[in-house]
Amino acid sequence: MDDAWYDARIVMDGYDLLRVKFIGFPDDHDEVFDANNLTSFKDIAEFRRRFRPVSVQVQDNECPQVAKGTLVCVAHAICPDDRRFYDAVVYKVLHEEHRFVKGEEECPCSFVLFWRHGPKAGCLTVQALENICRVQPRRNKMNPLLTSFLETAREKIEITLSKICASPHEAAYDEKAYRPSVSQRLKQASLYIYFFISFYYLYLVS
Repeated sequence: MDDAWYDARIVMDGYDLLRVKFIGFPDDHDEVFDANNLTSFKDIAEFRRRFRPVSVQVQDNECPQVAKGTLVCVAHAICPDDRRFYDAVVYKVLHEEHRFVKGEEECPCSFVLFWRHGPKAGCLTVQALENICRVQPRRNKMNPLLTSFLETAREKIEITLSKICASPHEAAYDEKAYRPSVSQRLKQASLYIYFFISFYYLYLVS
């Protein structure tokens, strides 16, 4: 709900419900989604985009991989004890010579980022490599539970669409079945006139 990325796991809560459990948070932070609330294929695609593999912390020796135009997931401190992760794009890299401390490589480079989400969305800020994670590509193979949930939602939409598509044909059939033709209407009118004259004649005779 806050537009940030979180580590989570998912469980099925019945046939139609998917429960998202956020790692490190109590159960009252769980979010439950109902397949019946995904009423279009666009809804399914948007829901699918909310899930992706966990981003990986970039190591100092992997600095060259964080090039201009790279999509990254970056830690942002909301307050001293609350860091949240949002997407940003690398706008510029300010390279500095790496140093080695006790045999371990350290990256002092600075990264100018354009934030796509979060409190800094639309702004440029400078971040150190230690705050940057590499976004893993979405693979064709999804979590089986997520796949099952989306398939359930897709089947419900297809059933609804099949009923909607069938309705005009049913209406056309009903209209054709119960609407009399011109000749039938003329015959009916003639019968009404005949019965009216007959009734009027009988009434006068009586």
